[in-house]
Amino acid sequence: MKTLLLGTIVAILLTGCATMFTSSSDPITFSSVPTGAKVEINGVNFGRTPVTIPIKRSLTSPQVQMKLDGYEPGHIMLQNTFNGVAILNIFFWPGFIVDAATGSIMKYDVLNYEAELEAKK
Repeated sequence: MKTLLLGTIVAILLTGCATMFTSSSDPITFSSVPTGAKVEINGVNFGRTPVTIPIKRSLTSPQVQMKLDGYEPGHIMLQNTFNGVAILNIFFWPGFIVDAATGSIMKYDVLNYEAELEAKK
């Protein structure tokens, strides 16, 4: 009984509201004009446009590039904002630390990005 109670207390102490009640990633769709551009996130290839990628929430936004032969690379800044669910941590402040560490304290507001790539000169 004591082990169960201790386990429950530890579980509560190690979780934040945003971590418990919201997803740890957001599905973001990337498209380009022209289509077929390679989408790289922090230097890792995730496919060609149009593509939907689950992006892990974090305090800092990842670097997104779209590349297509014959065109200048397109750079996209993902827009993230405070996740309102994290405000529930006002009742239990260590939850803010957990949510910040997991990235769940933020969320991506814009879920669709389109880049118009310019032809190389």
